[in-house]
Amino acid sequence: MPPVYVQEMKETDAGIHAALSLSFRDILQDLKLTGKEKVLIKPNLVNSSPARSGVTTDLRIVSSLIKLLQEEGLEEIWVGESSLENTAEILQSLGAAELEKLGARVINFNQEPDGWITVASPLHLALQRFRVARAILDCDLIISAAKMKTHCDTGVTLSVKNLLGAISPPDRQAAHRTDIHKAIVDVYSYFHKSKRVVSVVDALYALDGRRGPITGTPVKMDLMVSGSDPLAVDAACVAIMGGEARAIPHLALAQQHGLGRLNFAVEGKRLEDVQRNFQMPPLLPTCRSRLVSYALSHVFKKRSYLRFADKCNGCGACALNCPIGAVSLRNGRALIADEMCIGCLVCLESCRQGALDYRMHNDHVFPAARALYRIFDRI
Repeated sequence: MPPVYVQEMKETDAGIHAALSLSFRDILQDLKLTGKEKVLIKPNLVNSSPARSGVTTDLRIVSSLIKLLQEEGLEEIWVGESSLENTAEILQSLGAAELEKLGARVINFNQEPDGWITVASPLHLALQRFRVARAILDCDLIISAAKMKTHCDTGVTLSVKNLLGAISPPDRQAAHRTDIHKAIVDVYSYFHKSKRVVSVVDALYALDGRRGPITGTPVKMDLMVSGSDPLAVDAACVAIMGGEARAIPHLALAQQHGLGRLNFAVEGKRLEDVQRNFQMPPLLPTCRSRLVSYALSHVFKKRSYLRFADKCNGCGACALNCPIGAVSLRNGRALIADEMCIGCLVCLESCRQGALDYRMHNDHVFPAARALYRIFDRI
């Protein structure tokens, strides 16, 4: 079983570097790097919320990663992101320029001179082709520096889901229009096949709540979770969050296609010593039958709505990011066309004010239906 390192991490520069040194140095040595590799660190900088909010990766962890890589003789180190909002403004707001002072190159994928390069998914589950930044093609090693968060549509957003931010914004919209779980696996399958990928999950502060990954409750965990198998790392994180990895569709699907393992050997802190029960969003079960999946997705469809009108400031982020144009602004407030909504919840993911929420159709029978499905799916 792949090892997953669960380390206690103190909220100081020295504490962060000590936690990384205890685990990530072993991961790098196992990779048998020559020192000539180009390394890309992909954090989760979805917006400019501070790391203590539980929303974004703590850049002190990225700084420590850069120093550790340099100590191992690696010189070409890049930090790249394509955010949900204006990436240049987010990088500036969060102080990413400090990373360049350490010798790393900070890359705004949306402003790369070579633009986005089209690649093919090895699996063709939902996205046959998608575009990645030139830096993605040129790097040898990708470090997914994710954040431990719940996610209203995918259950969690961790190492594997974090890499969806390495493809172009239009392709991310296409992923939500088709099947987000299959699209995540399509993207990850490309990286798994063409690159070496390892992961570090920032759980110094995590995000709890059914409306994640932007709206929720920050939880001080004082943890770092890392490993050379991102799927195993994510499975450990889900366990720490009080959930079951096989209930997260994109993780279960990734294992089905041989992209990693959901079982793991823990190094460091015992899971039972650090677990807590997160409020996980309701998720449809992974289903082998397309017909059953289609039926379940309609019977238990989620739809966004403006729940807290007084919080809406008319910023328009929800309308800008909706993949099908179902959201507009009327009288300075978000207006969601229910008949157009496909239930992707991107508008909710975009709302920093916490004005939006979602309803699930037939939610009163959802727990019973999920339990029955699990019984019959084993027969």
